[in-house]
Amino acid sequence: MFFAVLFTAYVTGTLTANLTLQSLRGAIQGPSDLPGKRVATVTGSTSEEYLEENHVRAMPYATVAEAFEALEAGKVQAFVYDAPILAYYANSEGKEHTQLVGSVFRPESYGIALNSNSPWRKRINLTLLQLREDGTYEALRTKYFGDSTN
Repeated sequence: MFFAVLFTAYVTGTLTANLTLQSLRGAIQGPSDLPGKRVATVTGSTSEEYLEENHVRAMPYATVAEAFEALEAGKVQAFVYDAPILAYYANSEGKEHTQLVGSVFRPESYGIALNSNSPWRKRINLTLLQLREDGTYEALRTKYFGDSTN
């Protein structure tokens, strides 16, 4: 539960949505480089919607894991999806062969949904505030998502 709260704090605090993860051998520097490239995304995601709106033909995958596998195998040149997920991957398993490029395409808000009468509401809010104030939030963000998510 603690990690879930920390993760949600990160997502809530940064309000990020879509970034591009690419293989290091690619020549993609941002969204304007995506048309004509083999681009992965997750079916039904806001990233897929964004790519369609911007006339980028995406190769939709059912899961994030399948899209990462396609990127690693060279089936696609880039993977467009939610920034925290891509940042975590680029800072962990993909550290040696992928990189985040470009900036957030479209900011989106995330939050923790609780029943309005939940006894957890005040405790979660206080914990999130304490983590930001004492530097724990930033230390965890850097550990799991790298120095910057662009």
